[in-house]
Amino acid sequence: MVRKNISQIIQGVLGNQIDWENLSWADIKDALNRRWGEKIEKYQNAVKNGGEFSWIQPDDSNVPRKPNDLAINHLIEWGIPLQVTGDPQKAVLFLCLFNPRMDREANDSSLTSIQDFSREKEDFYVSDRFNSKKDEVITKEDLQPKIIELERDMIQVEKDYQKWYKSTQEKDRGCYYSSNYYKSLLDEGEIKPETICNLELVPYRSPNAKDVNVCSTSYLTGIIILKRVYDYLKNSEQQKIFFVMRDFKDYCALFDKILKAYPFMLGDVLINDYPQLEDYMIKYNKQVFYTFSSRRGYISANNLVMKNDGKSEKVPEVFEAIRASIIDKK
Repeated sequence: MVRKNISQIIQGVLGNQIDWENLSWADIKDALNRRWGEKIEKYQNAVKNGGEFSWIQPDDSNVPRKPNDLAINHLIEWGIPLQVTGDPQKAVLFLCLFNPRMDREANDSSLTSIQDFSREKEDFYVSDRFNSKKDEVITKEDLQPKIIELERDMIQVEKDYQKWYKSTQEKDRGCYYSSNYYKSLLDEGEIKPETICNLELVPYRSPNAKDVNVCSTSYLTGIIILKRVYDYLKNSEQQKIFFVMRDFKDYCALFDKILKAYPFMLGDVLINDYPQLEDYMIKYNKQVFYTFSSRRGYISANNLVMKNDGKSEKVPEVFEAIRASIIDKK
C-alpha cells in the first residue's frame, strides 16, 4: 500500500491547500459536510434496505487497532461517528476528546448486519445524538445521524434528550457531558449559547481509546483548532479562547504534522511546528491549550493544567476565566 503524505491527506479531507489567512469557516463547514454527506446517505439506505456498510472512510483504513476483533470492529464500522458539536467559529471553550465511546455488550457478536446493529443500539443513539423538534411531541423517529452538529452545543443536545426521555418515562435522567465534563461550570449557572464546542480527534466509536488510531479525518479536527488559534493570535482584540484536551500528546503531535506541512506567519514569525507555536503563545501570554490534571473528566479549578517545557502547572485562574466568559450566573 502506498503511504500518503500529509499534503495528500489534507487535500483528501479539505479539498485544497491551506492558506490560513484566506481559509474561511464556510470552507471548513463545507469540507465537513462533503466528508460525511455521502456516508450518511449510504447509512440511511443500508438501515432501510440492508446491504454492506461501514462508516470508515476509504483513507481511514488504519483506524481499527485490532483488525481481528470482529465485535469491536462492528462498533467502529457501524456506530454513528461524532466529530463536531457546536459552532467552532463562535465558541470560546473547546472540549477536545479522543474519540466517542460505545460500550461493548454481551450480545454484540450476534449482531451480524447494520440493520440488526441499528435496531439494537437505537436507544443509545437517541440518548447520545437526539435531534428534537421545538415545541412538538418528540419521538425516536426524529433521530438523525448528527456527526456534525453546528446549530446546537452538547448541553442543548442533552437538554433535548432529557425532554424526550421525561416525555416517555415521566422521570428525569442524567446526561453524560453535563454531569461530568461541564458539571462544575453548570453548578455556577447556565452556559451561554454558542460558547462551547465539543471536538473528537478520531470520530469513530469504540469501547476504549486504545481500539482506534488517529486517521486522515483527524486532520480536519486539527485544522479546525489551528484555524481558530490562528484567528485568535492574529487579532489582539479577540476574546480569549480555551482548548481543554483530554489526550494532549496526540493533539499536539497532530498539530506538529500539520504545521510542518502548512506553516503560517504571525507578524514576522514563521510558525512551522508545534514547539514554535507553543513558544510564541508563551512569549506573548496567549496560551490557549490546557489539559486535565487527572483522568477524571471535569473542567474545574483543581483539574486544569497548562504544560510548559514538559512540566504541568495547575491553573485555577483559567477556570475562573472560562467561567467569567461563558456562564450566566444563577
